[in-house]
Amino acid sequence: MIVVVHVIAGAGVAHVASTTTLCNAPLASRRPGPGLVAFACLVGLLSHGLLDGLKHGYSIAAAPDIAGATVLAALWCIAVRPEFRLLFAAVIVSALLPDIIDHGAAILHWKAGFAVPVNARHVFPWHWSEGSGSLHPGGPGSPPDTARNLDAGRNRAVSLTNYMIVLITAVGCVLTSPWVFRFVRLPEYARPA
Repeated sequence: MIVVVHVIAGAGVAHVASTTTLCNAPLASRRPGPGLVAFACLVGLLSHGLLDGLKHGYSIAAAPDIAGATVLAALWCIAVRPEFRLLFAAVIVSALLPDIIDHGAAILHWKAGFAVPVNARHVFPWHWSEGSGSLHPGGPGSPPDTARNLDAGRNRAVSLTNYMIVLITAVGCVLTSPWVFRFVRLPEYARPA
């Protein structure tokens, strides 16, 4: 899926993880512990595989997608309360890590023009052709592979539906703990007496 969606999914995972810190105690004592951060990072990393396994096209070119994802991740981390910044930053990076590992060198080589070696073998199974739901636009001379062609059958509609399901789920995750944003008041029951 596009990188922006992986950032949103990682932030959604961090929002759900944040709910475990909600208690009647001073905000400073609610810092997520290392175990919670580690587990949330694992879930963020695995969310990448789940999303990439869904049929999906790429509606944004690589360069603006990466730039937009970087800005979105930074703004999200700035918007959350300081106690939660490490959690959000770590989970978002974990959700992006498979792309960094499997595609980072290729992007630096092909898109940025750096002379770095590119390994065609991917570490993560959801980046292998057998495990990926990637769809690419067909064009003149493109192979008639209906399973991988975005323009074949209803693949474009399936891709759009999958993106909508992921985004709606992410909104639900954010709504589990909107109070982690600095500009949202803590719920009454979570304020210290």
